[in-house]
Amino acid sequence: PKRGEIMYIDEQVLPEDIKVLDPCCGSGHFLTYAFDVLMQIYSEAGWSEREAAASIVRNNLFGLDIDDRAGQLAYFAVMMRARKYNRGIFREKVSPNIFALKDSSFLTDDLIEAVTGDDIVKKSLFELRDAFSNAKEFGSLVHVPDIDLTLVLSVATAFCVRFADVLMTSAYQETVTDNLIPLIKQAIILSGKYEIVATNPPFLNKFDATLKKFLTKEYKDYSSDLFSVFMYRNFDFCKENGYSGFMTPNVWMFIKSYEKLRNYILKEKNIVSLIQMAKGAFFKEATVDICAFILKNAKENIKGLYFRLEDFKGGMEVQREKVLEALANKNCGYFYETTESNFSKIPGSPVAYWLSEKFIGLLSQEKTIGKTNDSGSGLSTADNERFLRFFWEVNAEKIANGKKDEKKWYLFHKGGEYRKWYGNLLYVVNWENDGSEIKYWVTHNPKDPNTTSWSRRIFNTHLYFQKGITWSVISSGDISFRVIDENAMISNAAGGIFGFSSNEERDAFMAALNTKVWTLIFSTINPTLNYSSGVIQKAPCPRIIDSSLGSKCVSDSKVDWDSFETSWDFKRNPLV
Repeated sequence: PKRGEIMYIDEQVLPEDIKVLDPCCGSGHFLTYAFDVLMQIYSEAGWSEREAAASIVRNNLFGLDIDDRAGQLAYFAVMMRARKYNRGIFREKVSPNIFALKDSSFLTDDLIEAVTGDDIVKKSLFELRDAFSNAKEFGSLVHVPDIDLTLVLSVATAFCVRFADVLMTSAYQETVTDNLIPLIKQAIILSGKYEIVATNPPFLNKFDATLKKFLTKEYKDYSSDLFSVFMYRNFDFCKENGYSGFMTPNVWMFIKSYEKLRNYILKEKNIVSLIQMAKGAFFKEATVDICAFILKNAKENIKGLYFRLEDFKGGMEVQREKVLEALANKNCGYFYETTESNFSKIPGSPVAYWLSEKFIGLLSQEKTIGKTNDSGSGLSTADNERFLRFFWEVNAEKIANGKKDEKKWYLFHKGGEYRKWYGNLLYVVNWENDGSEIKYWVTHNPKDPNTTSWSRRIFNTHLYFQKGITWSVISSGDISFRVIDENAMISNAAGGIFGFSSNEERDAFMAALNTKVWTLIFSTINPTLNYSSGVIQKAPCPRIIDSSLGSKCVSDSKVDWDSFETSWDFKRNPLV
């Protein structure tokens, strides 16, 4: 509320005109916090606590939720907070603008005919019925039709007053009072504009058929998760130059499925501040990495404030203390200031606020691995138990030594543990007759009846049996790269990079990829456990200078790997 803090309200705005919406208000935690902040603003404007409390309830706070009990708790929480400042608040018959969303199943044709004879109002009621037919499931994501809601509300209110004592219409009058008028009021809230919109939206990425159809139709580009849909939707509620605040999983900052949302925010909005919290800080039992952030509904070329608290384990009190420490000492090591334009220079536009200008310059270069080399993922058998074996489980004479050696089993890279330079070649795959048995099974698998072409499962066959570099697609830690020879195949769990003129060129290329610099590059582009070939292709291509160190590392690693019986090239124990 005061200048000099992270966010402030313009001093010329009247306190009663500051409208705050929580479209998923739950039990009202944010609304009660907002109540106290608004009390400070009213107090600085010269209002008494009694007058301010009543005005906040009437004019400032708005909340919606799909759950009836949550709506009741939020209603109760706000009223009790108001009573803290105004003990006579209940006698003043002040009612909060907090509603548990209603669906429109009660709004029958007969009820509409009874309420009004005006064709315009009738049409409006029919449109409201269509819009809120699934309000209990869609919640605040519903789009309100462009109708005169004030007129409709006045007609419904007049109906109740006019026929309150008429026996023949008493049933309609009760329905209008208890259902129709709240329905119209929730529509008014959903069609309004607010200075501040803040929420902890639902986290859900598995939808039933009805919700999935609605999200695909209305929010297709942002429908990876309900929280990302709410992030986009909240800007509809927010006035220009207003603020939206959220607490969500931090995956929207990085991974590909939220790239369109990031691009929308980076091009049209402004990140004011963002706190990336430690795992388990919000709820100890939660495994979701959480961030809290404020977005301004305007595009400005100003630096955002970022707090990286991932290393500070503990509850929300620890997170709060670290934010205050960072504000007092901006050289603390976990506070950053940067402009959004830097994020757009990075492939995929991740919100990697901690990177230096020099590092961003490296990431933004046009020469990427995908443009200079062939790369991709390989074979997915559709049934590993049927088609895969450890190489020591089959007759060695039936294992081929490359593509031209026509046998049943072929060496097969399938990822594995963290290992650089050489190794993790433990499996063979049934690729007899160019994989005819696998190809038949893929197209006749009863568990996947929609697959009619084997190419949907068996990728990039032109990259099989080539000399190159491979890595484990799924990794619990840092990524690691190692050699793949011409006698082996790549898989969906171990992709490949190819197109090298010599072993020396390959080894030098791999030496760069195994450095800490490229490890950081890959984790920045995609900070998850899944290093797909698409992630690798986005990385900048290293400049090859010297191959001797890379070749020495490959040679030493091969000696180490071959000293164990689990190596295909094992000869004898080195001690012997």
